[in-house]
Amino acid sequence: MNEAAATGRRGPARLRSAGGWPLLAILALAGFNFLWQLGSSNFYIDEVFSVEHSVGPLDQVISQVSHTEVTPWPYFIALHESLGRGGMQPEWVVRLPSAVAGIALVAAVYWAARTLVGRHAALIAATLCAVSPLVLQYAQQARVYIFVTLAGTVAVAATVDGLKRRPQDLRLLGLGGLCAVLALWLHYSAVFVIFPLCLWVAMQRGASRRTRLVYVGCCAAAEVLSLPLLVFQRAHAFAGRFPWGTAAKVLSVVETPFDGRVGENSVDLLKLLGVALVMMSLGILAVRIRRRDFGAERYLLVALAISAPLGILVLGALGNDVMISRYSSVAAPFLLIAIAASVSSLPRAGAAALATAAALIALAGLVRSHQTTGFYPPTKPAATWLRAVAAPSDAIVFAGGQHNGAPDVEVPFSFYLYKRPVAVPPSRVGSQPSLLFASIREHRRIWVVNELGFGSYPLNRFRRYVNGLLRPYQYRIASLRGFRTTTTITVLSLEAVNQARRRT
Repeated sequence: MNEAAATGRRGPARLRSAGGWPLLAILALAGFNFLWQLGSSNFYIDEVFSVEHSVGPLDQVISQVSHTEVTPWPYFIALHESLGRGGMQPEWVVRLPSAVAGIALVAAVYWAARTLVGRHAALIAATLCAVSPLVLQYAQQARVYIFVTLAGTVAVAATVDGLKRRPQDLRLLGLGGLCAVLALWLHYSAVFVIFPLCLWVAMQRGASRRTRLVYVGCCAAAEVLSLPLLVFQRAHAFAGRFPWGTAAKVLSVVETPFDGRVGENSVDLLKLLGVALVMMSLGILAVRIRRRDFGAERYLLVALAISAPLGILVLGALGNDVMISRYSSVAAPFLLIAIAASVSSLPRAGAAALATAAALIALAGLVRSHQTTGFYPPTKPAATWLRAVAAPSDAIVFAGGQHNGAPDVEVPFSFYLYKRPVAVPPSRVGSQPSLLFASIREHRRIWVVNELGFGSYPLNRFRRYVNGLLRPYQYRIASLRGFRTTTTITVLSLEAVNQARRRT
């Protein structure tokens, strides 16, 4: 009886030591946030690349990733196995591992924050992670970023926790080292987390020299082994130099954990508030560090929080095309922990004000990101409709925003257009102006797929504008159909004027 009672008491004690019911409630919130509307949007252009680069034989997957991505192979190999075992699956199924990784990231943030700054701040950091617009974005996207962020966070949590224990826990250190290597092999941006972590490990005199050498040596070897692939990909996937980037992109990198699926290319009040909150929290943390309000790990936290945004800004200034928050996302957990640490170090009134501001900014970003009709351009319904009405002799031309020289809608639209057998020949589908003018000379019916962008547009005015452009070519709009989520896609049927007259 006494043994049973002791066992019963140990259960709640273990739950409390792991975060208790508050952490379980936070994880439930994260699960609802990340799983809700997981499949409401069709695939985004980068998700289509993930799927297309992961199908086929394994050697073809490795070749595709090497020539078209700037990311190591492991994520695509894992996706290759998933798609290969189950075949082509609905959007929510392909994204489900990312959502699960997002929930696990919330728990990892709690673990890392508790180890770095204490339990009270850990609960705040986990809550902010559960409602972070950036974490939501990558927890609902079939891309590698949520996985590398999770691996980096677990690496920090396990390593610091293992070294703080007396005696030191070699199993935790082994887990930390394994996750550090995995993070480096998932995405090159992990170096912004693993490098400061290795420096911190090397300076821990309480650990044996052998332990430190093995840990740092394994991480260094993993990074060296990935460098040849990085050099090859930079030579083949991207060429040339790029400008510094817009002010909006710079601010998006600074406000990383609050950067959501809207506003990447614009500056608005919400973005400015996110930047101000991050900068204020880092300033408070810097002051508190000088007062020694935190433990010996306080300098590691600051390094982890600022290294990725600062590194991305420097690389962008040098002409690299990296000025986007996806590459600084590995720092999002540590920026959130820094905010939580600042909140926990302030007097009650200041703490309440800072915590409320962080929660409101995050929730405003979530409202933007959750859309009942889906978030990404509605290429799936548009392609499904066009597949049913287009004739084999028709031409399909894409227009709109550009992505690496091609309209943003071309890749996902073509993916859904050819997902099932269709009569439209591939040779008459594309975004080249020559295709449009050749089709006009041949008097073909032309379908123009155009992304109008965010906001609502009066389609009648759009019709008059396009008809004016077509008049010199003796063409006109025969029909116009709009598809809308948070952005609008129009599908225009263009016909030669004499053909339309004969039909009428």
